This record gives sequence, structure tokens and C-alpha cells, in this order.
Amino acid sequence: MIALDDRFAFCAQVDDDNRLKSLMWTTGRSRSLYNHFGDAITFDTTYGTNIYKMPFGMFVGVSNHFESVIFAGVFLTNEKEENFCWAFKQFVAMMGRKHPVTILTDQAGAIGNAVLKEFPHAQHRWCKWHVLKRAHELLGAVYSKHKTFADDFHKLVNHMLTVEEFEDAWDFVTVKYGLQEHPFMTRAYECRHKWAKPYFSKVFCARMCSTQRSECANFMLKIHIVCNSSINAFITQYTKLIDDRESCDADAERKNKQKIIKVHFGYPMEKHTSVIYTAKVYNLFKKELIKSKSYLVLPSLEEHTFVVKHVQAESRESWSKVIYKIKVDESIGYYTCECGLYEHFGVLCSHVLAIFVNRGVCKISDCHIMKCWTKQARSSTFNNKLEKYICDTNEESRSFRHKLLYFAAIDIVNEAEIDPDAFAIAKSNFTRCKKELHEHRLSKTTTCQVGYGSIPEHEVTTQSGIQQEDDEVGDSCLQIVDTARNLSIPVSSILAPAILKKNGRP
Repeated sequence: MIALDDRFAFCAQVDDDNRLKSLMWTTGRSRSLYNHFGDAITFDTTYGTNIYKMPFGMFVGVSNHFESVIFAGVFLTNEKEENFCWAFKQFVAMMGRKHPVTILTDQAGAIGNAVLKEFPHAQHRWCKWHVLKRAHELLGAVYSKHKTFADDFHKLVNHMLTVEEFEDAWDFVTVKYGLQEHPFMTRAYECRHKWAKPYFSKVFCARMCSTQRSECANFMLKIHIVCNSSINAFITQYTKLIDDRESCDADAERKNKQKIIKVHFGYPMEKHTSVIYTAKVYNLFKKELIKSKSYLVLPSLEEHTFVVKHVQAESRESWSKVIYKIKVDESIGYYTCECGLYEHFGVLCSHVLAIFVNRGVCKISDCHIMKCWTKQARSSTFNNKLEKYICDTNEESRSFRHKLLYFAAIDIVNEAEIDPDAFAIAKSNFTRCKKELHEHRLSKTTTCQVGYGSIPEHEVTTQSGIQQEDDEVGDSCLQIVDTARNLSIPVSSILAPAILKKNGRP
């Protein structure tokens, strides 16, 4: 796999007996896609895939075509905190030290503690599906007795936009159906800030409020892989799954370049979005634009503030929010709605679009276009007008550093192209800079090499590293060398994982 993909990376962890404990790997294409779409990811584990009963986890995201992207896969011995810490740490190292902005997982305490340690600045939220998956089972009597409960409960957990609206709707539903003391509803309410969308409406989640994409990827995985496979067979079949996903993504990219999107209303701003957005994202924008027809723009006494109201406010539920305030920064045209949909999803909400239609806006401003949803999401260019609205405009923010370095490099190129002497100065300094950065990267990340040589017994270690199996050659054997730690281990000494037995009688 290394020979076929020069950016392929993997690392392993062995125990004191040199038995394989953990194994993680990723492809060069997945690493590139993570750079573009790795702000919001999901992580979930599945069982029964291999004869060693090792849980298998996948890091999954979403592309600009709303296709699931598998960034990496990992085998773990068990679901203890230290194993998740290792997996998250190695994942970030493989992905060029870029941390996710948001990560969605199940409610496991071990995962939560590991996220807190390894992704301290990331927003950690629980999968809504995991929290509510037993609702039908535990509230079965309520579903059967009250035909309207299903619709009310669905609105409550999926369509609330603000905290106030969610709280009012929760009180209404629990009182109406007598669920104030129900254990399931009580537990769900107590942890609502971890799964309910209104409590992290300002957090970018790429329209993922659950690990449904991981569950979907797990389903596809089990189509390709026979239950209780060997690790060798598993990786072979998993590679076919990755190839299938990459083929779907490449097909979507090809159609993206060839297809012309038909607009619905014909507004100038709609034509603008049909040019910059992919087809899937444009369809989501169109849904918001259609909903905007249900709102009226009202006069506001506050400066730089707009108010919109639903046209059928009187007929909507008592707890449903019908009036929204939108504040605007006129200097660059940035609109902030209290529903928080743009910050959460990356596409303007129907409330802001109602104002745009009312004001005759012809073009969506650059600060309201998230690059990850555009047709140019995979290009290296970006817009400097977004800089004011970066969440962390400091030198600790990767995106902020990227912008500063990019413009600094452009200035150097403009100065260096004037004459041959300036070109020579710039080129020599670029070469020196690249060498120093490479040395720095080796010192900061787990960098391993594979080669032949003899290893003294006392130097054998159990550190993690890249591995590749082969036959022994003469008196020397294939080694894994961790260049960052100056440690090595012969591949032939690595043993298969211990087969875990289930408790109780078979």
C-alpha cells in the first residue's frame, strides 16, 4: 500500500509481548480531503468485524457534495480511555496537526474524556440518534395511545432553532402527554446541551447532529467485509470500500463541472449561488429560499437590526417562535440571525434570505459563503474578506496562520519575479525554509521508516510506528524505525493480537 500511495500513512501499537494492540491507517486522498472538509467529523466504533474481536472505529466527514468521506480507520484492543487517546493523537499527527472544530460521538465516558484531552479546543457533541434510539421502545405506550405524539416529538427534537423555543416545546410535550416524571425523558432532558441542536446552534457541524454518517459507513463496511475476518482480509476489503467512496466522490466532482443548475425563482442572488455552490448545497439553499416566502420584514426601532415575522403566526403552535431579529454589519454585509443556522450549517437561513429579497440583494456577500460548500472547495485559494469573522483570529488558529502565510508568500513572489537576482534570493530562502520546516515536522510528529538492518535485543521497543511485512533477508530483518524517537523494532517479532473470549459459557 505504501508503494501504491506515496502519502499513505499508518501506525501501530504493540504490548509488552509484542502483540498488536492498535492499528490505524489512512490514504493520501483521505488526508487531502481532511484538509478541506475536516472541520466537522464523527467517530464511531463497530464490532464483529474481525476474529480478534477488536472494535473498529472510523473517522467520517462530509464533502461539498454531501458524500460521506472516510478519513481513517483504526483497530483498538478495547474501548478504554487510553486507547481512544492514542487513536485521536495519532489521527491528528497523520492529518498534519489539524484539529477538528467539532466532533460527534456516542455518550461513552471514555471517548468524552479522550476528546477533552486530545481535542481540548474542539466542540464535542453527542449523536442525537444514540440518545434517542430507544424512544420507540421506552415510549411505546405513548406512541400507541396518542396518534399526535410522534409528530410533536419529531418537531421537538428536529426542528427547534432557539433554546427558548426548545424549552417551551419540551414543557408543552411533557405536560400534554404526562411525561414530566418519565425516566427516559428526564435523562434526555438532563443532557440536552450535548445533543439538542439549539444548544450549539453557533457551532459548525456541517449539518451533522448525529453520527448517522458513521452508521452508514459501518453499514457499507459490513456489506464489503465478512463477519470475523482476519485483519489481512479486513484491510483488503476495507480498501475496496475506500475505492468505492473515492469513485463516488470523483463522479460527483465530474458532474459538478459539467452540470448547469436550473434556478427556481430567478432572483439574481439565486443565480449567483447556482454558480458558486455544488448542486447538493444549492438544493439546500433553495429550500431556505422557498421558506423565506413565509416571512414578512417588519420595521425595527433598533439601528442595524431587522425583524421578520411568519405570515401564519397565529395558526402556529403556541411554543413555536415566529419572530426573529437579524443584526447586520453594513460595512461588509454580514447578517447575524438569532436562529444561528448559518454558523451551524454554513448556508443562510430563510430569515436572512427574506431580508435579501426585500432589499433586492443581487449577490451573496463573500463573508456568507463557506468555502467547504462551493465548487472550488478543493482549490488552494480563499477570500480575505472572511478574516474578520474567523472564530479564533489569533496566532493559535490554523486558518488564521494559513491566511497570514499565504499573503506573505504572495508578496514575496511579486517582489522576486522582478529580476533574476531577486528570483535567486527568494528561491534559496524557500529551499532553506522548506528544509527547516521538514526537520521541525520530524521532531513533532511520529515519523517512521521501513528498512533492513540488524537490531540489538536491548533496542527492541513497543513504540507505535509504521509497519510493512516481508521475509527476512540474510542476517538482517525488516525493521520499523521511529526517526522521531530513534527507536526500532523488527517486523518479524510482531505477533497477532490475542483473541478475546466473551464472558460466560460459549
